[in-house]
Amino acid sequence: MAGAANALWPAPIPGIVTPRYGFDRARVDQAVRALPAGSWTSCGDLAELAGTAAQPTASHVARDSDLACGYRVLSGDGSVSLSFRCHDESGTRDPMEVLTGEGAGFDENGDASQAQRLRPAGLEALLDPEPPAGGNTGS
Repeated sequence: MAGAANALWPAPIPGIVTPRYGFDRARVDQAVRALPAGSWTSCGDLAELAGTAAQPTASHVARDSDLACGYRVLSGDGSVSLSFRCHDESGTRDPMEVLTGEGAGFDENGDASQAQRLRPAGLEALLDPEPPAGGNTGS
């Protein structure tokens, strides 16, 4: 039976050094704030880092006006979500223009360069070893 289960379900995806359980918004916020100019990550990468799914992560990043560089969070293919709005007074900044100004490259389809993407292991390397006390965690 164990052999059948191993054949059906693949091993965990490599990348996370420290496994987490539950949606740790503090880790998502810390990772987004630590993203260097010219780099980007995806909602899926952040979700893997925080121990949740991409959709609640995307919703959190989209709603949290404290994440001034949330424009560095793109779809997995490097595209800017059609529903994304920058958290500025006008909400009219074009994320692609802002990222280009920071040094991010885009292809002819408007997708960010995968070479500039930070995946879960790279995101985790940006984090402080201990998250701030009283971080916002939840499910």
